[in-house]
Amino acid sequence: MRIKWKEYLVTILLWTALIGIITYVIVLLFPEQAIKWKQMAEETVQKTITKMERSIQNGESKLAAYISSNEMNQSIFNQLTPIVSYLECNLQKDTKDEEQTTQQQETEAIVSLEPSSSEAVSSEIASSQATQESISIPTETSQSTTTTVPVETSTTQTVTESSSVAAAAATPVLFSKIEQLVSTGSYSRAQILDYNYLIDTFYVVDKSTSLPQEILNPAVLLSKDLTIQTDHSKPQILIYHTHSQEAFADSVPGQRSDTIVGVGDYLTQLLTETYGYQVIHHTGVYDMTDGKLDRDPAYTKALPEIMKILEENPSIEIVIDLHRDGVNENVHLVTEINGQPTAKIMLFNGLCRDTQKDNPEIPNSYREDNLAFSLQLAMLMKAQYPDLFRVIYTKSNRYNQHLRPRSALIECGAQTNTVQEVKNAMPILADLIHQVLKP
Repeated sequence: MRIKWKEYLVTILLWTALIGIITYVIVLLFPEQAIKWKQMAEETVQKTITKMERSIQNGESKLAAYISSNEMNQSIFNQLTPIVSYLECNLQKDTKDEEQTTQQQETEAIVSLEPSSSEAVSSEIASSQATQESISIPTETSQSTTTTVPVETSTTQTVTESSSVAAAAATPVLFSKIEQLVSTGSYSRAQILDYNYLIDTFYVVDKSTSLPQEILNPAVLLSKDLTIQTDHSKPQILIYHTHSQEAFADSVPGQRSDTIVGVGDYLTQLLTETYGYQVIHHTGVYDMTDGKLDRDPAYTKALPEIMKILEENPSIEIVIDLHRDGVNENVHLVTEINGQPTAKIMLFNGLCRDTQKDNPEIPNSYREDNLAFSLQLAMLMKAQYPDLFRVIYTKSNRYNQHLRPRSALIECGAQTNTVQEVKNAMPILADLIHQVLKP
C-alpha cells in the first residue's frame, strides 16, 4: 500500500493555516479575551518562578534541619553556605530586574493616561487607603535584636540574611519545653524546624494575609523563652472578652455564667487557685451599641480600656482575649477527654499585613512574640491532646495583640457547644498556659 505523503503534508499545512486564521480572527474580534489569555500565560510563568524560589528556600531550611538532626560538622555547613548564597543572590537579582521592568512599564502607562483618567486612579488609591483599619495609639518602639552566629572560617565571608537564618536553624537552642517534646518523640527535630511542616500541621492562613518564612521562622519562635516568675503579690495575667455577649447552645439568656464571661470566670479561678497566678478578669462590654449586638467596632472600643488597665498594672505580662467561635449550625466542635465531652480550642493571630507586606497603620512590635506564644501553646496542646487542638488561624488585622509580647486570642468551642463542654476545656487550657509560663 502506497502512502500518500504529499496529501498528508498538504492536509497538515491546511489545518495549521486554518488554526492560525481562526486565532487571528479571535484576536481581532475579542481583543480583551486575548489580553486575558496573555495575562494568564504571564501569571503561569510568574507562579512557576515563585515555586522555584520557594523550593530553593525550603531546600535550604531542610538542609539546615538535616545537618542539625544528624549532628554533622559545622564546617561542612559553612562550605555549603556560599553555594546557597550564590543561588539566592542570582534569584534576587532576577527578581529585582523583573520588578524594575514592571515599574518602568507601569510608569509609562500612567504617563500615557489622559488627565481625567489619572485623577480617577488617584481617587481610587485615596479611597482604598481611607477604608483601611485606623486606630490612634501611642507608637511602640520596635527593638531590633541582633543574633551573632559563630562561623568557623579562615577567611572573611559575606553572609546573606537568609544564610544567617539557615545557620541559626542548623544549631538552634530550642525552648526547654519544646526540647522535651522532641526527646519524648512527640515531634522530630527535623519536623519542627521545617517551615512547610508547621504551616501544614498547625496553621490556616486567611486569604487576606500571608505568613512567609521570614515571619514564621521555626528556629526563632521555638527558641523563645516565654516563662515568667510567679509573683503572688501583683497581677500578672489579664483575661478579657472583646465579644462578651458570646453564648452557647444551652445558655440561659441574661445569665453571666452561661456566657463566655462565665467561662472566663472559671479560667481565672483555675489559674489563681491551682497555679498561684494573680489574675485580673475584666468583664467590660464592647460588642453592644444602643442595647443591640454590634461586634464590628468592638476591638476599637476595647483598646483604650485595656490600655488603661495595663498602664495601671504594669506587672501584667500575659493578656488573653477569650472567645468562642461562630460556625455552621451542623458543626459540633467536641472531643472526649478523660470521659468528658470537651470543646475544641482554636488559637488566633493577627499578622498586621496583607498578602504582600506589613500594614504600617497597625504596627505590632510584638508580632514575633505573639506567634511564638501561640505556636508553643499549640505544640504542647497537640502533643498531649491531639483532638483538642483545631488550628492557629491567622488574619490581616491586629486584634489588640500589640499590647504585650504574650498576647493570645483563644477561641473555645462555638455557639453549637454546651456551656459544660466549653468549661470542661478550661482545666486543660489553664494547665497548658502554665506549662508555657512555668520556668
